[in-house]
Amino acid sequence: MILDTYREQKRKLHLTAEQKRRSIIKNAFEDLAALLPTSKDTNQANKLTNASILQKTCDYVNELQRKKKAQEFRINQLKQEIEQYKISIGECQNKIPELSSSELLPQKASDSVEKDFVAFCKELIYANPKSWIFCQIMRPLFNSYNSTVATKTVDQFVSSVMTWFEKYFMLSAIRTIVLNTLTKLSTSTSLLDDPSCLIELVNVAVRENDPTLIPSISTKR
Repeated sequence: MILDTYREQKRKLHLTAEQKRRSIIKNAFEDLAALLPTSKDTNQANKLTNASILQKTCDYVNELQRKKKAQEFRINQLKQEIEQYKISIGECQNKIPELSSSELLPQKASDSVEKDFVAFCKELIYANPKSWIFCQIMRPLFNSYNSTVATKTVDQFVSSVMTWFEKYFMLSAIRTIVLNTLTKLSTSTSLLDDPSCLIELVNVAVRENDPTLIPSISTKR
C-alpha cells in the first residue's frame, strides 16, 4: 500500500516535471519563431514545425553573420579612407606657408579692408548725411582694429579681436575718441556754429576717396 502510494506520487511528479519541460520547450520555440522574419505572418508562423523553426533560425543566424562581416568590412574600408584623407590633409597643410596671405601681403590686405570700410561709410552717408559724423568717430576705431587684429589662425584672430575689444571699447576709450572727434570738428569746421553746413561737408566728403576725412574747404574761417 505504501509502496503503491509512493509510486503514484513519483509518477505524478514525473508527469508534472515533463509537462513543465515541454511547456518551456514550447514557449522557447514560440519565442524563436517570433524572432524570425517569416514569423511576422501569424498564420505561417503557426504552421511551422519545430524542425522548420530550427532550420530557419540557422539560416537567419547565418544571414546575420554575413551581414555583420560585410558591415565590418565596410567599416574597415571607411577607416582606411579616413586615414588616407587625414594623410592628404596633413600633406596639404604642410604645403601651406606659415604666414597667411594677409600677413604675407599686409599692405594689400590692409588696402582691401580699407576699401570695404570706405564703401561702408559711403553707404551710411548716402542713406543719412548725419552718419558722416558717426563715420568720423568710427575711423579711429577702425584704424586700431586694422592694426591690432591678426588673422594667422582662428585662435589668433579670436584672441586679437578680444584684446582689441577690451582695449578700445572701454567707456573711457570711447569717450576719448568721441571727444577728440568733436574737438577736431569744432576746430576744423564751422559745423558747431552753423549746423546747416553739414550738407556741404557731406557732399564734398563723399566725392573724396575717403569720406571720413574732413574736406579742405571746410576749414574754419
